[in-house]
Amino acid sequence: MPDPDPSSAITSADARAQALAAAAAVAVTPTSTVDFVSQGRVLILGPGTAALTAAGRLCTTLQVVVLASGPAAVPVPAGVT
Repeated sequence: MPDPDPSSAITSADARAQALAAAAAVAVTPTSTVDFVSQGRVLILGPGTAALTAAGRLCTTLQVVVLASGPAAVPVPAGVT
């Protein structure tokens, strides 16, 4: 397959400039903030092993709930749901 004519090809810089211009044209409305008090609880969301590793570090001082997005290569620490 022959190479396309380089004079008609869009460069990475052109594509980036077009993407930035399109993003600048989008109106963004700021959202409100929400106050949160953990009361000693934490929810960890993430890949299985990383989430359970973090839970193991926090479960001695906080009530930890894990929602893992995949399998884990480590056991669930005691006290973690």
